[in-house]
Amino acid sequence: MRIAAFAAALMLSAGAAQAMAAPVIPAWISSTSFKPAKAKEGEVLAYDGQSVRQDIRVQAPTTRISLRLTNELGAKPVTLDRVEVRPVYPDGELGEPRLATFGGAQGATLEPGLARYTDFIELPLPAFSDVAITVHYPGPAEPVAHRAMVRIAQGAVTPGRDVSPVRAAAIVSAVETLAPKSACRRVVVALGDSITEGSGSTPHNNWPSRIARRLSGKRCEVVVVNAGISGNKVLSDGGSPGMLMRLDRDVFAVPGLTDIIFAEGVNDIRAAETTTFDAEALARQMLEGYRQLVVRAHAHGIRVIGGTLTPYKGTNNQTEAGLATVERINTAIRSGAVFDAVVDFNRAIADPTDPQRMRPEFQKGDWLHPNDSGYAAMAAAIPETLFASRP
Repeated sequence: MRIAAFAAALMLSAGAAQAMAAPVIPAWISSTSFKPAKAKEGEVLAYDGQSVRQDIRVQAPTTRISLRLTNELGAKPVTLDRVEVRPVYPDGELGEPRLATFGGAQGATLEPGLARYTDFIELPLPAFSDVAITVHYPGPAEPVAHRAMVRIAQGAVTPGRDVSPVRAAAIVSAVETLAPKSACRRVVVALGDSITEGSGSTPHNNWPSRIARRLSGKRCEVVVVNAGISGNKVLSDGGSPGMLMRLDRDVFAVPGLTDIIFAEGVNDIRAAETTTFDAEALARQMLEGYRQLVVRAHAHGIRVIGGTLTPYKGTNNQTEAGLATVERINTAIRSGAVFDAVVDFNRAIADPTDPQRMRPEFQKGDWLHPNDSGYAAMAAAIPETLFASRP
C-alpha cells in the first residue's frame, strides 16, 4: 500500500510536469547540493569501520538519480566499500535499498582534491521526497565535507531511527536527477553564508527550502540548490574557499543552472571589525567582488539576483563602522546598479523601530541568524514573478 501511494504521488508529479512541458527530452538537473568545508571544533570528521546515514530531500520528481561524493578539500584518500540509497516514506520507514556503483564497482577511493559520481540509480521519486544514503567506510577515513545531522553505526549496516543524529561529515555533496525537459524550467543556486545554509532553522525551513516549496507546482518549474556555507566570505578564504574562489565548483558546475540568488558579506565585515578599518573602502572592495560575480555569471548566461545584507546590530563585537558598511552596501544594491534584480532581505526582517537590528521575534538569540519565522519572512520577500517565465 505504501509503495502504491508513493508511486501514485510520482505519477501526479510527472503528470503536472508533462502538462506544461514541450518535447519530453530527459535532462539531468541538480536537485540537492551541499558544499564541503573544514570541520570546526567538536564536529566528527574521522570514521573507522562505520556506516554513516545522510538523509537528503530531493526536490524534483524523477525516475533516476546520481550521487556526487566529495573529497575536494581532503588531504588523504577516502575509501568506501558500500553506498546504498533507500527512499524514506512519510511515516519515516525505509524502502528497499538500491546499491550505488562506480563504473560498475561497488566501492571507490576518492583521491584528495577530487569528487566522484555514482552510476545511475533507478529510483522513482515524487517531488520533495526524502532519501536515506548510507556510506560504509571499511577502514580509517577523514572526509572533509559538508557537516550535517547524520546517523552513525558500527559495521556495514543501515542506521535506523533508533540511532540519534549527530553533526558530522556528510560526504554526499549532491543528488542529480533525471527529469523530463520542461518548456519552462529554472535551476536556481542560493549562494551565500550561514544565513543561506540555514543556521538557526529547523530542517527544511531555511529560506532556499521555503522558496522552493512556494514555487513548486507553478507554470514554470523551479529547483533551488542551496550553496550556502557557514562562515563563507566574499573577499577571502576561511573554513571554505571564498565566494569568488568557489564559483566554478559550487555554482557554475550545477547542471541546468539559470539563476543565482546571492546574499553574502556580513562575515567579511565582522572579520574587519576585529581591527580599525575604513567603512567606505571595505564597502567599495566588496561591491567590486559582487561585480566580479555578475561578470562571471553573465559569461555563462546566468542571471544574478542580489540580496541586501541582513541586520546584525546587537551581535558580539559589532561596531559602528561595521553597521555603516552594511548601509553603504545595501544602498548600492537597492540602486539596481549592481545586480540584475534585487531582493530586499534586510527590510524583510529589520526592526522598524531600529532598522540596523533584526526584529526580536525573527532572530534565534544571537542577533545575527534568523529563526524559522525570520527565514519565512526572507523567503516571502522573493517575488514569484522573478521565476514566472523561461530563461
